[in-house]
Order: sequence, then structure tokens, then C-alpha cells
Amino acid sequence: MSESFQTEEEGKKWSPVWLMPIIALMIAAWLGWKAWEERGITIKVVFIDGNGIEAGRTPVRFNGLQVGRVESVKLKPDLKGITARIQMQKEMEPWLTKKTRFWLVHPEISMAGITGLDTLLSGNYITLKPGAGQLTREFQALEDAPPLAEGKEGLHIRLLADDASSLIPGSPVYYRRIAVGEVEEVALASKGHMVRIDVYIKPEYANLVRKNSRFWNISGVHISGAISRLQIQTDSLLSILKGGIAFSTPGWEPEYEPAPQGEKFHLYSDYDSAKSGIPIQIEFPLGSDIVQEGARIMFHGVEAGMVKSYSIKNDLSGFIVDASMNPQAHPALVKGTSFWIVEPRITPRGVEGMDALLSGRYVAMDVTIEAIRKGEQLRTFAGSMSRPAIGIDTPGLHLKLFSDALEGISEGSEVWLRGITIGSVSRVKLHPDKTKMQVEVSVHIEPEYQSYIREGIRFWKIAGFSFSGGLSGFEFTSRPLDSMISGGISCDIPNLNAGPINHETSFTLYPSKSEAFNKGRKIILYSGDLGSIQTGNPVLYRGVQVGEVAGTRLANPADRVEIELNIEDDFVPLVTKCSRFWNVSGIDIDIGLFRGIQVQTTSILSLLRGGIAFATPHCDSPAPQGATFVLHDKPKGEWSNWNPPIELKKDAQLSSLSADK
Repeated sequence: MSESFQTEEEGKKWSPVWLMPIIALMIAAWLGWKAWEERGITIKVVFIDGNGIEAGRTPVRFNGLQVGRVESVKLKPDLKGITARIQMQKEMEPWLTKKTRFWLVHPEISMAGITGLDTLLSGNYITLKPGAGQLTREFQALEDAPPLAEGKEGLHIRLLADDASSLIPGSPVYYRRIAVGEVEEVALASKGHMVRIDVYIKPEYANLVRKNSRFWNISGVHISGAISRLQIQTDSLLSILKGGIAFSTPGWEPEYEPAPQGEKFHLYSDYDSAKSGIPIQIEFPLGSDIVQEGARIMFHGVEAGMVKSYSIKNDLSGFIVDASMNPQAHPALVKGTSFWIVEPRITPRGVEGMDALLSGRYVAMDVTIEAIRKGEQLRTFAGSMSRPAIGIDTPGLHLKLFSDALEGISEGSEVWLRGITIGSVSRVKLHPDKTKMQVEVSVHIEPEYQSYIREGIRFWKIAGFSFSGGLSGFEFTSRPLDSMISGGISCDIPNLNAGPINHETSFTLYPSKSEAFNKGRKIILYSGDLGSIQTGNPVLYRGVQVGEVAGTRLANPADRVEIELNIEDDFVPLVTKCSRFWNVSGIDIDIGLFRGIQVQTTSILSLLRGGIAFATPHCDSPAPQGATFVLHDKPKGEWSNWNPPIELKKDAQLSSLSADK
């Protein structure tokens, strides 16, 4: 009985019901431990104002993920800002250090760009930039976002300037017009007497910054100079809007080592103040008009430098210009580079230097590709009053033309091939020969047309306009306006399959195209008197024109007149050693006592214009080039009966029929 009672008491003592409270207690302890383990970290961040921050709603984000939330917002005791109590996720604890910075992100439009566009839909939020260091729970928020380049790998340097001059964080930094970095921060220096500009240079461009590099401001638009030489300098549109900095390293100075981290430089107000240009000297003859300080040095329309000062040479033979050249012009500062002064002037080539009317006189420069390739660097150059003649080393074909007289051709006159400009006259000078004085005209043919110049090419002079004619008609030919002023030279190639020609080949410069392509037969007539014969009169055979009078002059000795005829090539067989020539100009009147008055004339045209006719008997001896004949006053009776069957070319026969019509 007693044993049975004891067994029942023991069963009641160890009942499973007692396990339930124990399990519940263990679960509650585990949940409490887990909540304590996963609890957030409370920090305090001080902002200058609470605009855009709401308790329980404003999140804290990092790289697009939420890592915390604002729990409460309250004013500071001194009313100089607000304190935001923020609950941060526990995994952020290692980054809550004294170097970590917080700031508020909100939509902002400024000259630096548009930021915080994502907040238009999601609302303002707080973000942070972690930094390793000593742990803390209290932070001072930034007023603005820190520079994006801060902490990045690359070169961080500091510039000191008199003023900020439109520079803001994010303003680009250029090297040879390529963006290589940006401005990180703009602030007053410690003592407030200068502006501190922290600059970041990308790692791949860090070696471009040397200890002797020069930095200058390219922000906005820089206007300087007097009205006569007003200078407006600007860079890219981005630099106008956001400001900008450019730098270069003087190539003429000894090579310095790369700038270390934190190196300090002075920021100049502009390129001229930086004195980053390459110093050169240009010596001009005394007859040149002096260019003023600040005058431009132009290279094919691009400003390549600036005149810094000028002085008279000690021997008074000229003046010296000290100039500063843009570093980008360094390859062009070689032996063979030409400098000359540009100002408005009227020359045989027309009006030159029109662009200098408003900007004032400036210095122009030019250089050939060959001179650049040779690379013989110079820093002292000889200048001239006008653009120098094209040098023999200029690419293209250089030829020499010889003429008895210049007659309107000048340096710069164009050379045409079938109406297209292919070159120009580079130099004109007298060339004394053993027998006579001639004019030597040097011609430069552009490289792209060089292959068209072949053996047998003919050159002749052309004027702005020509007028010729008479009662049989007239011809008026005009050229472009520039050729009216400066004249020109035309050319043509009879045989395009002919071989090419070499540099400095000499040619005759003919007075006209007709003389250049004179393929006929030259005949000389002698007469006691010129009468009404003049150059251009027709030469007739059976009333058909087969040539013309090419020229007239006194013979030597001057006891007679010499008349030069040119018989067209197609009609050369008509002239033999037996031919006879007579004057058909005017009217032949014969008066006799018994026969009365006889009047003879060939035609009204010959009556008015004058002319020469000839007849040829049967003869197998063709007249050679330059053959001489007597010019008779009138024909003999038997001459009109000569009717030899002389064979002509088919083209000549057709032209004869056309002439008869």
C-alpha cells in the first residue's frame, strides 16, 4: 500500500507538463538574444537644417541599398542646426568611423550639372562615404556631396589662386584640350588671402604633371586689348558653363620629375599670365610696320602665339619681336618656317589682309611638311614685310618659264589648265642671256596636279580680258576678277601620253595661245613700203584664208619692210619656192588715155581690212620654214592661170568649203 502511494507521488513530480514553461522560456531567451544580436546601431548626425529630413521616413542609402533610417529629429540646444538620430544596420558598424561622412541627397540644378534626380520619385535620402579609422557614434554632415574623385587612385594636387573665377567642384582639367581630371574642392586658404583649389588627375595622366608644369584658368570668356586689337579667348562650352583649368609643361625647359601627391602650384588667370608659351624672336627689316604688343601670330587661321614686346636692333637695321608661342606650335618652330606681317594693302594680286582691318596688324607664319620632318628646331627667325615666295622645297612641281617681257604677270598670279587653277607664280626676275635679256618666271604646280604636266606642254600669258576684231567680226574674252588684276598663265598639253618632266625644267612663255600652238609655216615677205598691211590681215589663196599676217617690222638694214606670215598647218603644201605674193589691200586704179579708168579690188573685206594673196604654179619644191619672198604690188596676168592639183588634208578641204560658204 505504501509502495503504491510512493510510486504515484513520483509520477506526479516529473510530469511532462512542466516542460512547456521551460521550453517557452528558452524560446523567449533565444528571441531576446537574437533581437539583441541583430539590433541596429544608433548614431547621431548633425545637419545645418532639417529641410528634407523626416523622422521614420528618410532612409540612409549606400550604393542604392537601404542601410539605415532616421528615427528622430530635434533641434540642437544652441538652435544652430538639427540632430538626426539614425538607426544603422549592424553590418555597417566597422565603417562608422571619424572619416566616414554623411550628407543629404536632394534634387539640385547648378552650372556643374543636375544631381539627385532619383529623389524626385523616392524622396530625399541620406547617403555616406565610408572611411577607415577610429569608431564613433557622432557625426557632422556635409553641406554638399564631396568630390567624386576624392579618395580615388590618381594624383591629388593643390592650386593656389587670387580668386575662384567660376571654378566649382567638378570643373574639368585639360591637357592639350583633353579632359584628364577635375576640380575636387574650392575653398579659401587657411589665412584667407588666397583661394585653395584641390585638383584630381586620373592615374593614366598623372605622369603628365611635372614639377615645372604651368596651370591657368580657362573659365568663361576672356576679353582683353584695345578696340583695334580686341582679343576674345574662350575654350569649350563645358568650360564656359562649369569653369575649367588647363596646364602644360614647357618643352624647352630641362625635364623635371613627376609631381608627387599633394604638390602645390600657382593657378594663373589666363594663358598669357602663365607664360607657358615657347619664347621666340623674329627679326623684321626696318621698312616693316611695327606690330604692337599683344598682336596675334596666326597659322592658317589658328592663333599660334602672341607678340610680347618689340625693340629696335642696335645697328638700326630692323626691329626684334619677342613672342610667346603656344606649346602646340612646337613642331612648327623649325628651320624653314616663315613669318611675315599682315595688314590691309592693295597689290597687283588684289586686296590682301582684309581680316586685319578690325583686328589690326598681325604676324602670319607658315611651314612646309618637309621642314617639320627635318625637325631642325630654331628660336630665332627672320621675318619679312609680305608673304615670302614659295620655296623650292615646297611640295609640288617647280618650273621655269622664259619670256621677252613680263606684261602683267606678277608673283602670286595663278596658273590655269583648262580653266582650273593648278598653281601660281612664285618668283619673277630678270635673266640675262648671252644674246638677249629675258624675264624668268618661276612657277609652282600643286602636288595633286603634278602628274598632268607632260612633255610638250605649252604655256602662254592671259590677261583679264581681250578684245579683237574688225568688220568681219569681233571677239571678247574675259577672265575672273583676280586675273584681271594680277594676270595669269594658261597651259595645255597636246599629248597626254607624253612622258613626265623633272623639276626646274625650262619652257617658253608665249604671248598668246595662237603663238604657243603655231604649227604652221612661217614665211617672210619683203616690201618697199608697208602700206595698209597690219598684223592680223588674212593671207588668201584663191579667195580662201589660209593664214594671217603674224607681224611687221623694219628689216636690217632698214631699206625695206619685213612682213611675217603664218600659213596654217593644213595649207602648208600650197606654198612652194615658186609661189608669188601680192598686196590685195585697198583699190588699184589704172587710168589710160584710150582705155579709160580701170578699178580692181578683190573684195569689200580686203578693201576694208587689207590682206595678202598668193598663187602657186606647178612646182615640186615646198617652201621651207622661214622662206623669203618679195611682196608685189599687184599680180601678173599669168599668175591667175596657175591651177596646180595640190593635195590637201581632208580637214583642210572641209574648212575651205566652210570658208567659201
